[in-house]
Amino acid sequence: MTMFDLISISTGSDRLIIAKVDSETRALRLLYNKEFQLTNALLTSEIFKFLDSAGSFRAIGIAAAGIIEQNRGIIERTTTNKVRNLKLADILEKRYKVPVSLYNISVASVIGEVLFGTGKGFKNVVYLSLSTLIRGGVVTNDHVLLGKEGNAHEIGHIVVSSEGNLKCSCGSYGHWIAYCSGFGIPQFVRYLLDTKYKGSATKLRSMKNVSAKALFGLDKKDKIAHKIIVNDIGRLNAIGVANAINAYDPEIVIIGGRIAYNNPKLIMDPIIRNMGKYIVNRRPRIALSKWEGEGKFLGAVSDFLIA
Repeated sequence: MTMFDLISISTGSDRLIIAKVDSETRALRLLYNKEFQLTNALLTSEIFKFLDSAGSFRAIGIAAAGIIEQNRGIIERTTTNKVRNLKLADILEKRYKVPVSLYNISVASVIGEVLFGTGKGFKNVVYLSLSTLIRGGVVTNDHVLLGKEGNAHEIGHIVVSSEGNLKCSCGSYGHWIAYCSGFGIPQFVRYLLDTKYKGSATKLRSMKNVSAKALFGLDKKDKIAHKIIVNDIGRLNAIGVANAINAYDPEIVIIGGRIAYNNPKLIMDPIIRNMGKYIVNRRPRIALSKWEGEGKFLGAVSDFLIA
């Protein structure tokens, strides 16, 4: 009989998801999934509303987007919502009288991948999420890299363009997020239409705001859209992946996130084809995650799983 005795909470850029996990079987049941502009008050009230009627549970794990202070259980800040200095772990511990763990969402994801997912059996793993933002998690020689506060691999903020024409969600320029994330793709497309593809006929010009979904949806219908996806975004993604390979020397790089899941061939093929131009370490295996984001829920509660 499945006993869902753990709560796993994911706070993304613009979404709150809550799941129940069986600590023995690792079975996972998603119970809440809502997109909204996260603030301290709204995030905590939504969590309370759900957990107050969730039945019994013995621990809570949190996978949080943004910059955290892991030892103090604080979500310090994010670049895409209004959560600031939220002592979420302490708040939940006091209200529900259970232990609470807090992980950076990418760290939780790589833990889940290594323990139970595509990274199982590997000692050196890089996990990359291409979604609203770009995030990464790293395991090296079976050790999870955390850093002084749990934010060791904010890889979306590495520089992939020396020209630095586009602004990242954090306010700096030239970062991977600024070009290849759900946040960055609309501004990258506008920039390319005004520069590299100026004067080229394309359906993209009639769109007020070219989302990642809209751009990839035009791949087979529009030559310029295809070039942007494969040649421009694909090349910068290859540079980003190569930077991770050069920095961490993994056996496997696992690609996840909504953009990758929704467009696996268009994301993976340019990375695999182009990354050899930029790496110095031996080429690792490159694989699409077999999970569509579930790994972070198991990683967030990994401290409470039964061996």
